[in-house]
Amino acid sequence: MYLLSLRADVITSCCGALFSSGKEGFMSEVASLPSVPAKFVFFASITLTILSGVYFYMKGRGAYLFSSLSAISFVTSIAAIISFISLYFYELPAHHCPFDILQKEYNYIGYPMYIALFTAAVCGMGAGILNPFRKKESLRNVIPLFQKRLVAASLMGYIVFLGISVYPMIFSDFKLYGY
Repeated sequence: MYLLSLRADVITSCCGALFSSGKEGFMSEVASLPSVPAKFVFFASITLTILSGVYFYMKGRGAYLFSSLSAISFVTSIAAIISFISLYFYELPAHHCPFDILQKEYNYIGYPMYIALFTAAVCGMGAGILNPFRKKESLRNVIPLFQKRLVAASLMGYIVFLGISVYPMIFSDFKLYGY
């Protein structure tokens, strides 16, 4: 309900204060991350997460690694949305708001993007959280199957998120050069 009630015609602290170039603070720092290193960290974390997820899905081992990488990928993905992904959707080099992509003007693309990212992160971290319960006799047969399903859902979420994020980078006329 909160996301549906956001109003794009009202200046909020996200756009009006957090990302202004004259301000100092965490959000301004994230928005001003250099594009090339931010892209490298984002794509490296997503790639490692997907590879570790495939490994866990195939072998049934590495739940803690996958869970940790999912948490890291979530954080780097949020930073990437603020620092460079949103710029490709807006096609404006100074518009970093992570919420405007939820609006009609951007075809509500933020909803599937955020749903995929949050699903991926929660399911990915959940696989690691459940890992200690594999040793319980009553859960020995249930937990591995549930973890496998969580990892599959997480992998699908990360792939959908990545696809949505990369699409405007490939097909938009907007390019970030030395930004």
